Amino acid sequence: MAPTHPSATPLFSYLGLPISADEDESAAEVMETLAAKEPAPRAAGPRQGDGGSVPFVHLHVHSDYSMLDGACRIDRLCARVAALGQTAVAVTDHGNMFGALDLYWAAQDHGIKPIVGCEFYMTPSGLADHTDTTRFHLVLLAKDYGGYQSLCRLNRIAWSDEGHYYRPRIDREALRQHHDGLLCLTACVAGEIPELILRGREDQARATLAFFIDVFGRENVYLELQYHAPPGVAPAAIGNASQRELVQNEAAVNAVLMRLGREFGVGCVATNDAHYLQAGDAEGHD
Repeated sequence: MAPTHPSATPLFSYLGLPISADEDESAAEVMETLAAKEPAPRAAGPRQGDGGSVPFVHLHVHSDYSMLDGACRIDRLCARVAALGQTAVAVTDHGNMFGALDLYWAAQDHGIKPIVGCEFYMTPSGLADHTDTTRFHLVLLAKDYGGYQSLCRLNRIAWSDEGHYYRPRIDREALRQHHDGLLCLTACVAGEIPELILRGREDQARATLAFFIDVFGRENVYLELQYHAPPGVAPAAIGNASQRELVQNEAAVNAVLMRLGREFGVGCVATNDAHYLQAGDAEGHD
């Protein structure tokens, strides 16, 4: 959805269902409320909620350019977005921007706004280290043409001989050099801050958030909230063990992220880690 900062109405949305989040309300309670909701009707147009019209924009989407992972054809993605009455869509493929031009032209054809982005692989040990395979996810979105140029420069580094080690990687030094015009989202549970939270290292998570704020500016950093329980299904009722563990981890991470957002004065944004277009595509994607 379109991101909101704490100064604005704290409104979160999951699959277009708006939920107000009071500061005293825990993330677990918010997530339980989400799970109890009936699926939203798939009517076109902006979603309606207590706060009025809330346009929903997907900011974390993997196309078929996310090799062996995404299954969204970009032309079909833009057609689906337009049919749902949404006004924009981001494409954030793993470690590349191969779909940027396809997104631009398809979005133009369907009358929606393209948001160019990338879910980068961050190495904590620096690009020169070709022994450490640790990689954290980080979503960066271009705000303007300058941001697009920054994304291109970061991708060039990631695919260089130094940057590429099993995956195309960037590091903190690359972010310090090329951050103009970018929005920073903290990604899924494979992001650095969520992983540190799950490991019980909240002090390091706080230090990482402070680094992002220092590099990108407080107004350009968003804590990414994800919750992939099927609508109307409580986490404990999820039969698949790995999916149940994912949802439980997301709920635990979200509780801390919402608290850190209030403490650091940064915004929270609800996203869906979309890899395919329709529910019926799940089996084919797997």
